[in-house]
Amino acid sequence: MFAGYLQAAAYKNLSDVGGLEGWRWLFIICTIITIPVCLLGFFVFPDLPHRKKPYFLTEAQHNLSRSRLHGITAPAQIQMSKTIFKRVWGRWHWYVLVFHWCLLDQNSLAAGTPFSLYLKAKSSIYSVTQINTLPTITTAISVICAIAAGFVADKTGKFWIPSVLATIPVFIGALLLVSWNVGESGRLAGFMIIGTEGVLSPMSMSWTTTLLANDAAERAIVTASMNAIGQAFTAWTQLFQYPATEAPNFHKGFISFSVTAALQFVTIGTIYFLARRELHHKVKTGEIEETKTTITEL
Repeated sequence: MFAGYLQAAAYKNLSDVGGLEGWRWLFIICTIITIPVCLLGFFVFPDLPHRKKPYFLTEAQHNLSRSRLHGITAPAQIQMSKTIFKRVWGRWHWYVLVFHWCLLDQNSLAAGTPFSLYLKAKSSIYSVTQINTLPTITTAISVICAIAAGFVADKTGKFWIPSVLATIPVFIGALLLVSWNVGESGRLAGFMIIGTEGVLSPMSMSWTTTLLANDAAERAIVTASMNAIGQAFTAWTQLFQYPATEAPNFHKGFISFSVTAALQFVTIGTIYFLARRELHHKVKTGEIEETKTTITEL
């Protein structure tokens, strides 16, 4: 969101300053911003709780950080062996969760570069400043909805509720863009409400780590696969879905987007069903103790 305003400001105020175009100044500014952020990260995230005590924590604070993870997640040390892959690929988690993540990556695409290409293709209507700032509305929607979804998930323990609610406007946005003849305001609304897809990334990753909390090895492989395979797919699918030459109407891309948005409902339901069945099985076999919140936590 900040990047859009930064780009607009650089274009408007720094063009030809020092003999450099505004977009070149943007790279310089981003580099200057990145350096202190890297340094901050180095000191704020020194290590994992189970390892050596960071210099800025007392012994009591370090022990507290360890105790908060006790019984919630498996130790982070991962012993790799042949049985890990047999265990991972013998369960449903990898297949369903990776496929779900690929879908949400696909559904995030339309609100990014395609939206900018749409605005740029209509440069007779929108100024350079508007081309850079209008997409920030989509980002603002993502930020607000993701924070709200986090509160809902923390309060209820149900990741599927905000995931379903966020997918509804995404699907509506896809239908608006497929229909196309909904006026300029309708198309802008379609691009913008896709921003609720921003909810799915934190919800899905949190849901995954919760489901796999007691198996550090499977958790590492599944989450790494989600990120890697999801990015690998979007790297080439967007070239076919949203080629710049077809701007502003990426009709084929919007059709495929509406399909993946609909499938997102299916994968959310599938994860919920399989996770709940797995939970009941663990309670039945005595693997975990049944409590008042056990059956309702999904």
